[in-house]
Amino acid sequence: CASTYLQAHWQTANQNKPLPLYVPEDCRTLKEAVRRVKQDPRITTIVLGKGEHQIDGSRLEIFSAMKIVGRPDVPKEKIVVVGGIGINKGIQGDCHLQHLTLRQAKECGVVGLSSFTMDDVLVEQCGHRGVWAIGTGGVGRCTNVEVRQCGWSGVVASNGASITLIGAKTTVHH
Repeated sequence: CASTYLQAHWQTANQNKPLPLYVPEDCRTLKEAVRRVKQDPRITTIVLGKGEHQIDGSRLEIFSAMKIVGRPDVPKEKIVVVGGIGINKGIQGDCHLQHLTLRQAKECGVVGLSSFTMDDVLVEQCGHRGVWAIGTGGVGRCTNVEVRQCGWSGVVASNGASITLIGAKTTVHH
């Protein structure tokens, strides 16, 4: 991560405020930013800028509670995560995705084994499932989420998981 992160850290270190991390300004990749959040509990939010954020492999693994949000001044269709996101089992707290597009995951767009929320997210063109919650810890709440054009299923809750779909803009199709 670049010096912008260090400057923000220095300015807020004595204020006990959560530090946001910006991609690509502070960290070149989303994977690097996720690693940084896991290492520093003061960082709770990753803010994604305009562009395509590539995920290597089948998905980006999330191991701690965090928010991944798109910049509010950029349309979500221009903030694209290419690949899937896996929210691992046993995370204390919520993982939140907001105002972004998840596209072309090789398997699933979002796999949740822990609690997660999504707001104003487009999930499209995934190989298997768009959003999949698994196990009793997999509790999802999707608000104004559109899931479309996924290979097997749009939204699945299995093995005791649950997903709540709410909001006038929520759709699952094709």
